[in-house]
Amino acid sequence: MFKIVFFACCMIGITVSEAAQIYRCKTHQGATYWASDWCNKTGGSTIDIVTVPDGMSFQEQARMGDQLTNSKQSATANEDSARDRARTCGAIDSELAQIWSRYDHGQFNETDQISRDQIRTRELKAQRAQLGCETR
Repeated sequence: MFKIVFFACCMIGITVSEAAQIYRCKTHQGATYWASDWCNKTGGSTIDIVTVPDGMSFQEQARMGDQLTNSKQSATANEDSARDRARTCGAIDSELAQIWSRYDHGQFNETDQISRDQIRTRELKAQRAQLGCETR
């Protein structure tokens, strides 16, 4: 979070001494709002603190706070998605390895088992391609 705020401050050419903090608050009913002071002073609870330029209106600071918060949430969602995809790719690879292990040392397999394994292997490879799993 600090990196995002620091980068944003650098992009608009402000220094740390020209920065202000605003507080993202949540009411007991679940609504969110921005405040220039601690949320408990207005009956809410603090869910985020964002550093913004000091020389702009509070409305502009709140808009910038929304942008910073949204980009942080988007980055977190992207990380979660990548982690989920990697986990799914790993599970697919494990299942493929299990199928292939039945054929490693010339073991006998029933024709029905071979057919099921071929169909499942095609399905798993299609899933890998759809997910964009790294090639091995």
